[in-house]
Amino acid sequence: MKTLDEVTKIIEAYGTPKNMPDGHTINEYLRKLTTRLYYLETMRTEAKQKHDAIIFQAVNEGESVARASNKADNEVPELYLLRRIIEAGNNCAMAMSVNLKNLEKERYNAQT
Repeated sequence: MKTLDEVTKIIEAYGTPKNMPDGHTINEYLRKLTTRLYYLETMRTEAKQKHDAIIFQAVNEGESVARASNKADNEVPELYLLRRIIEAGNNCAMAMSVNLKNLEKERYNAQT
């Protein structure tokens, strides 16, 4: 999946300690990361709708909610995967934001 590869490359570039990016580069990484996370969130929403439709159909056919949920989990595994990937990506985006804020404070303190 192209978007996942792009997210991975952005996070790996940011996380490479030997060439710490400057504020402008981090800002660019953050912009790219958040737009790709938005795209993944739209995919997660579609997977959730598919998941819920499977549960609804199975319950209407007489299955228990627990069995229907297990069936939906097996048929739509991308829902769980996307949830975990988006959560991890959001954590990285938050770290980038904090890093930018710290760089801004350092720049301000150096000027005073």
